[in-house]
Amino acid sequence: MSKLFEATSNGDKLKLMGDALVKQHQSFKENAHYWCVSAALHYIEHGDYTEIPRVLDALGEGFKANAVRQWFALPKKELGNSTLGLKWLKKDKAAGKPARFEADTDVRDALKVRYEADKDAFVALLLGCQPWFKFDKEKEWEGFDLDAELAKLLKRATGITADAEKRTSKLTKIDPRKLAGLQHLVQMRATPSAPVDSGAPAAVMVETAAEASASVH
Repeated sequence: MSKLFEATSNGDKLKLMGDALVKQHQSFKENAHYWCVSAALHYIEHGDYTEIPRVLDALGEGFKANAVRQWFALPKKELGNSTLGLKWLKKDKAAGKPARFEADTDVRDALKVRYEADKDAFVALLLGCQPWFKFDKEKEWEGFDLDAELAKLLKRATGITADAEKRTSKLTKIDPRKLAGLQHLVQMRATPSAPVDSGAPAAVMVETAAEASASVH
């Protein structure tokens, strides 16, 4: 507690605390990059990647875990036309599957051959890859076009109603009246002489699985 009071009353003390924080943060980023590379090499050599989700879960809130997950799904250009063969899959409520990593063993086997052929070169290649903290950056504000977003929503919704399997799924909740209203909103962009082409078919009256069940009872 005494350090807090010293920093509050002394600007030099506060600066020292800030400088130490920056140094620790930089050290953490570098150490985390080395850990990523080590975890990748361990997976390539032994096929075991269980330590990756364990550490990410342990680091908890405040850590950019998604950036690290993206690092393990390195784009092909980083590894000479190959990924690491690890892909992060989000939670699938419908299938009852948790969020998890999924491994492509064929890719891993091919990387293992490259690694064992020249370990030093392969380690240098991984170390030279774009570090984890360069991934998952916040995008700059690009503006917002309500008309364009409504048109995209209409296209997506009408695409679902055109698919019999998706339309009758219990996970689909589309009110035909609201869909027709959405189409009307999109058409409001157009002048009488130049109707808007949203790229989606005209709204149709559809019966979702829930509505079908209700009508039976």
